[in-house]
Amino acid sequence: MAQEKVSKEMMRQAAALAGLELSDARIEELLPRFESLMQGIRTLSELDTSAVESAAIFSAKREG
Repeated sequence: MAQEKVSKEMMRQAAALAGLELSDARIEELLPRFESLMQGIRTLSELDTSAVESAAIFSAKREG
């Protein structure tokens, strides 16, 4: 699968989702860190975890 590079626009969208406003200078500063984080996530998503037993199961149902 082709790996998309993190763009400035992606950074703006992620910041907006987090309720942040970032200047262009701050985006330039954070872009390499964000790309490194995303690469780590991509690496983790490629791991074969089929033999790993779940440690916890979460449910959207609320008791009470």
